[in-house]
Amino acid sequence: MDLQDMFQDPIFRRNSIASIVFAILFPAYFMFAAAGTVTLMPTGGSNVTSNWNVTFNETVVSTSEDVCFADDGGTCEITLTFAETDEM
Repeated sequence: MDLQDMFQDPIFRRNSIASIVFAILFPAYFMFAAAGTVTLMPTGGSNVTSNWNVTFNETVVSTSEDVCFADDGGTCEITLTFAETDEM
């Protein structure tokens, strides 16, 4: 089966066209994204002020009283565990 016969098949033709379009658009998309023309950060957000009302319920799941002293260059590891809730 030569190439001319293969292009008579509509499935082969559709897949070939889709592959060529993908081969062109895939690198073009990443060139566009790497250019930084579109960002997810809103513009002009440096002086935005608003009133916020934040509420939450705090419950103690467990406590421990380990003392940890970290001097200059020293490290101290503290592990916090939060209970999972379905509240939003």
